[in-house]
Amino acid sequence: RHGIQRGVAPGASWQGFAETAAVALRLNRIVVDALIDASLPALALQPSATLRSAHGTLIRWDVETVQLALEHGLLPIIHGDVSFDTGQGAAIISTEQLFRHLALHTPLRPARIILVGEVGVFTADPHRDPSATRIPLITGATIASVLHQTGASHATDVTGGMRSKLELMWSLIEALPELEVQLIGPQEGLLTRALLGQAQGEGTRLVR
Repeated sequence: RHGIQRGVAPGASWQGFAETAAVALRLNRIVVDALIDASLPALALQPSATLRSAHGTLIRWDVETVQLALEHGLLPIIHGDVSFDTGQGAAIISTEQLFRHLALHTPLRPARIILVGEVGVFTADPHRDPSATRIPLITGATIASVLHQTGASHATDVTGGMRSKLELMWSLIEALPELEVQLIGPQEGLLTRALLGQAQGEGTRLVR
């Protein structure tokens, strides 16, 4: 709606920046409230308070509070957020960029990352091409061809779409070869099964 991912021109209104940040916070609050209701010690953390980027790429983020929350047994809940950007005034930093930063620039070394959204990676856009088939596994031998045929998500995605997600996650796998990434859909109960390791045949898995 506001095009914040493309920046804010000098002299332009920053109202859209503020509104985008507010929407992200409201969505985060919904997740946190659900976790609190389930008796989980969820703590909402707003990345934009300390995010800085350059031409849409994250360059700085103070993650000390995330680490302290984990040390105290809390469950920090972050989210894709707006950022002040040295190159274009403003940007939107995806959750995948935040995950990558946490994995590479803190003692955190995740064994798995589960991305919930679209039901997986397909050979074509399944919403436009009925012959599109799901790709259950992506490895080092197939990532190049998958990236070649993968475009943006079918829905509006201000953080770059499916290709951007795959590129970011694969760069993380290259840095952390033991990491496994799984993309799954929003079906009820599927995330729980994925967390328990009971959804190996669902969605798309990325492994080195």
